Amino acid sequence: MTATALRAKIKVTQLSRLRRGERLNIQIETLAKLARAMGKSADELIGLSKPDPRAAIEAVVRVSEADEERLRRKFAKISAELAALASTPRLSGATKKAKP
Repeated sequence: MTATALRAKIKVTQLSRLRRGERLNIQIETLAKLARAMGKSADELIGLSKPDPRAAIEAVVRVSEADEERLRRKFAKISAELAALASTPRLSGATKKAKP
């Protein structure tokens, strides 16, 4: 429950009250935050629609812009290294012996 509250950027006590049914009316903004944090739609949380698998994937796979840029640079570096390796002559299975 704490992780969900942190992802939704709401207080743990607020989430606890909602789950216990002590608080029935919540702000739309809070509902939207919870839905995003849980990988569901607001309609799903209030029982109006079926689960959307894409929302669940998006909730799990979140990458910040800085991390995305870092991953792009790393991918480019690895791609360049692979291209360099691919252009080097390959060694044959037989090795030449040096003449004395």
